[in-house]
Amino acid sequence: MTLVGENFIAPNREVEFVTYIIKEAERMFPNARQPILEGGKLSQYFPASLVPEGEPASWLWINDPEGAVTLEGYSYYVDAYVLRKSV
Repeated sequence: MTLVGENFIAPNREVEFVTYIIKEAERMFPNARQPILEGGKLSQYFPASLVPEGEPASWLWINDPEGAVTLEGYSYYVDAYVLRKSV
């Protein structure tokens, strides 16, 4: 059971708590953050008919907050573009 499940942490604060755990783990073990895509160029995965609209947006995606706390889940730093059809 998680601390949220036991009502020790309010459910609306769960993501904040998990984010803190992730940042602290990265501080203690900097190699914890590993890139998913080699080279980090998202544009090579765009179909030719689409182009990026503006700059990429970045956020922390927590796949499963409960799993992240119990070390059975995953979290990712995500960069994404809004795409539009090329003219």
